[in-house]
Amino acid sequence: MGALHGFLDLRMPGRELRGGLDLGQRARGIAQLEQAQTEVQARVRCLGERQAPPPVAARIQERYSLRCAPHVIGVLQDLLPFCRRVLETEINGASDNPLIDPDTGDVLHGGNFYGGHVAMVADTLKSAVANVADLLDRQLILMNAPETNQGLPENLVATQGSTRFSHHGFKAMQISASALTAEALKLTMPASSFSRSTESHNQDKVSMGTIAARDCRRVLELTETVAVIGLLAACQALDLREGGSQLRAPLALREAVRKVASTVTEDRRQDRDIERVLGLLREDSLPLGPYA
Repeated sequence: MGALHGFLDLRMPGRELRGGLDLGQRARGIAQLEQAQTEVQARVRCLGERQAPPPVAARIQERYSLRCAPHVIGVLQDLLPFCRRVLETEINGASDNPLIDPDTGDVLHGGNFYGGHVAMVADTLKSAVANVADLLDRQLILMNAPETNQGLPENLVATQGSTRFSHHGFKAMQISASALTAEALKLTMPASSFSRSTESHNQDKVSMGTIAARDCRRVLELTETVAVIGLLAACQALDLREGGSQLRAPLALREAVRKVASTVTEDRRQDRDIERVLGLLREDSLPLGPYA
């Protein structure tokens, strides 16, 4: 859909880009901080390396939702190892109230139970994840709009002939993605900033970590759904191009999606498609990544 030359070299004088957390490394538990942007850029470049250079009429600069995608996703991927480290430390820490020293018998009324670190991780993570949902929603708009989708039919309508004007294709899917994204963004307000005094001012400063964690989980669920809607739209676009891509990764991904959700040839309810593909995503059954 967009010119890939913007991903060819993201290094600029005076600014060494950070990032590059490879999915394979994450699967092996090797969390290398400050490399995500470079790795996401490499994935995009891997997918596009067999494509011809952009035509003369191509945009000089692509929209930010395309050329800045590695930087948006890279923030999240750089953040994940840090979040994991903090959460594992907290889960394995002693937070009894009070703590009792087995050697001396001392009863220690400390504050190890305070969930500030967990609240901070949840608040930070949900913001980074919601930004990815926002990015995907923008990209979905570009796929739907004839002004930006490089010759695809408006709203990815596959119906031919005079009846095509009575079909809406992926218009409702984009509206749904926009609504889900708006809810995710609304939930990014940091819960830990709203500490309240309770128990007659004994618990006069609390972490709000439980609320932060609930909000974070909801943002994750919303973003997964937005990602699935975007994936269904991308598969529809590939079908409309008549399988124009010869690259292994997107074709394998489309094949996996098509096992549970067929091409939208005429308007139908698509919530079931979303549910099925979302199930594949959560079961880790989709061939994601350039090496799939």
